[in-house]
Formats: sequence, C-alpha cells, structure tokens
Amino acid sequence: MAKQKGVFKFSGVLGNEVGYYRNGQFIIQRKGGFDGERIKTEEQYEGIRQRNVEFGKCSKISSMFKRIFDFYLATLPVPMIYNRIQSLVMGVKDCDVLHTKGERTFLAGAKSDAGKVLLRSFEFSKLKSVNDCIVVTDASVLSTGRFSFRVLDGKLFGKNAMNAVLFVVSVDFDAVSCDIVACERVVSDYSAVIDLRVELTEKKDGLMAFLYLGKVSSDGSALLRTEKNAMGLVAFDF
Repeated sequence: MAKQKGVFKFSGVLGNEVGYYRNGQFIIQRKGGFDGERIKTEEQYEGIRQRNVEFGKCSKISSMFKRIFDFYLATLPVPMIYNRIQSLVMGVKDCDVLHTKGERTFLAGAKSDAGKVLLRSFEFSKLKSVNDCIVVTDASVLSTGRFSFRVLDGKLFGKNAMNAVLFVVSVDFDAVSCDIVACERVVSDYSAVIDLRVELTEKKDGLMAFLYLGKVSSDGSALLRTEKNAMGLVAFDF
C-alpha cells in the first residue's frame, strides 16, 4: 500500500492497481483477495473448500426453517434472524465427531451430547425466551402429539389475548424438506392450563417441536410485533 502524492490523485481501478480515498489520504495498492480458480484447485485452499461445502449444506437447512416459520418470525423484532438460525445450525454441525471436516452434518451433530445442549437452549428471539414464559405440564408431544403448559406471567400481553402455536416438523435432512403440522389456539385466560394437540406425521430423519407465543390485537384480527413475543424449540428426537 502506498500514499499518492502530486497534483493529480487517482481513484478507481487501473489494471492491477486500485486507488481510493481513506482517512483523509489517497491510497493506491495492488488488487487483493482470493482467486476463485486457485481456491477450487490448489491444495493450500483445501480447508476453505471444506468449509464452503459445510456452509452450503447448513445454509439450505437454515433457509428451510426460516421459510416455513417466516409468518411468525416476522412478529419477532429481531434483526438478521436468518443469521441467528444459521449460527445454530453451524454450531450443531461442528459437534459432529463422526465425520471429517468437509463431511460434517447437522444431523450427526444433533445426535451428539454437545449438539443436544445447543438445541435445548435455542430461541429464535434473543429478547424473549419461551422457557422463561411457561411451565410445561405435559411434554409428550413427540410421542402423543400433546404439549401442555401454564403461562408464568399472567400479564404477559396485558389485556390482549395470546396466540399459542405448536409446530411439529418431520425433517428429511438429505432432501432438505419437511412435513409440518400445527395446532393454533387463541388464549385469553392466562391462569388456565393451555393444551395443544397435533396429529403426528411419519418420522423422517428427525422430529422437532416448536412453540410460538404471540400478542394478538385487541380486536383479535392480527398478530402484533412486540419484544414480548417468543418462539423456541421445545422438543426434538433424532
């Protein structure tokens, strides 16, 4: 990198030279960055190729979850929520100790003890946790299709009703596809046990249950976007 001197200053690209203005000075340097063809072929970039393969596979899984829950995730005021999902998927993948780098998978990582710890703690929103909002009274959702709970805070959404939605997702991780069933219930009595039931689908590679809690408008016609809304993973079986 070199500083430009003289009457005429250069900004832009000329051959292999790049000129730009930074911190009150004109700078010129040679083009840098990775060469795509070298990354594809040279041995020294094998680690990058392995990371790219794993990242691509995880991105497809993250996109699937973002897509199927998009309507409800839109009510969580959390920026870059896809990145939050991808961070979880990549973290679980890193727990795979059965495969070498470049071949590690989310499913193998999810079956490990370390992967299960990450999954149990996952919340779509960093502002509100489902586990902090409820006490579970029946968590047999993945065997019976039933999930029951009480709300801890009787004033969670003030005078507004709450929309409680239970999702059970059967995932095929090879095809990156899923079957999903849901049970939705609008709740106004926060002191009662809330009982949600679904008819289970045939298990593929894994079953995952998610719970959404959202504030309903005063006229009951829409979900409201608020920091008190929460959505998290409440059960899984791989």
